[in-house]
Amino acid sequence: MQKKTITFQYPARRVFVNVCHVLRSCGEFRSVEVNEHTFRVKASRGLPIWGEDVECKVVATGTDSCEVRIESSDKLFFNVLKWGNNSRNVADISDFIHNRVCQLLTPEELHISKPQIRIVKPEIKFKSPHN
Repeated sequence: MQKKTITFQYPARRVFVNVCHVLRSCGEFRSVEVNEHTFRVKASRGLPIWGEDVECKVVATGTDSCEVRIESSDKLFFNVLKWGNNSRNVADISDFIHNRVCQLLTPEELHISKPQIRIVKPEIKFKSPHN
C-alpha cells in the first residue's frame, strides 16, 4: 500500500470537488464511488481480482485548509510484482490534483499577473503490470 498526503489552504468542499473531477476524468478507472458526506472517493482500476484500488479522503484541518490523503493498494497480495507502480500512480494522481486545484484559482490567489498563467491539461499515464 502506498500513501501520500497533500495540504491545501482552501476549503475542503472546493478541494473535494476537484478530487472527484480528477478521478472521474482521467479515464483510467473502471469505477469511481463518491461519498459526499464523508468526503471520500474510491476508484478501482483493472479487473475485480487483479488491479488497483485508490482512495482519496479530503479532511478539513481548519476553516480554509484541508488535507487530501491518497491511498493506493493492490487488490491481491501477489500484485506486488508490479515493481512500484502504486507509488508512481499515487505521485501522478497527487500532481494531477495539485494542477486541478491551482487551475481554478484566480491570478490574485496565485500572486502572479494574468499574462504569466499558462494552463496545460495534465495527463496521467498509469504503468501497467506488464511494463
